[in-house]
Amino acid sequence: METKDLFTESYRITKEMVAIPSVNGTSGEKDIGLYIESYLRDIPYFKDHPEEVVVQLLKGDKLKRRNVFAILEGRRSKSCRTIILHGHTDTVGVEDYGILKKHCFDSDSLLDALKEVPLSDEVRKDLESGLYMFGRGSVDMKSGDAVLMAIANLMSERLDELEGNLIFAFNPVEENMHTGMIESLDFYQKITSFLFGAVSRLTIQLPENILQLLLARAVRKGVLCSSAERVERDQLLGGI
Repeated sequence: METKDLFTESYRITKEMVAIPSVNGTSGEKDIGLYIESYLRDIPYFKDHPEEVVVQLLKGDKLKRRNVFAILEGRRSKSCRTIILHGHTDTVGVEDYGILKKHCFDSDSLLDALKEVPLSDEVRKDLESGLYMFGRGSVDMKSGDAVLMAIANLMSERLDELEGNLIFAFNPVEENMHTGMIESLDFYQKITSFLFGAVSRLTIQLPENILQLLLARAVRKGVLCSSAERVERDQLLGGI
């Protein structure tokens, strides 16, 4: 895939993901995870390296929701520099759509329906500009997920140019309990050991709920690392 194709691919993926009703607390959260996994596994690099796509089912979850991760290790040189690209895959509900509720997962249908609704001149100008996509999750945050997936596709073909590593993470249950992010900490603990060796640890005395929140937030920002012997991926990820 060429860089110039990034927008087109991201746009296509976004429309397909909007069409999957992944409202928080519904089986659609499983469906969106399956879609993301399928897209990643269809990328030629991941077809050759299927172990680099990791699926982590949420513990005891009746809806069978899952975290989906993809790992790209740069080949330009060995480096502990890593970027985690993270997105959540669930959406809020759709009751606020009112009479347009039946259109909320179809971007084209919703666009046509909105043209029949009384709107201010400013909003109608935006509506008719062709610059916006509509639908539940189109902004929060399936378009963001789509960009990450397209970047994974693009960068998988350019690993010889990449110094460092990319970890792509897609988590459900963000709109209320953040369960996906919290349970992903286990994955990050294992994958950081594989990529970078021992993880630096900081011990601080904080109330349990505050410490848990800090850990969940910090994992979005980056990874601390130091040199150590590398170990086999199967050993580290076997329990996920």
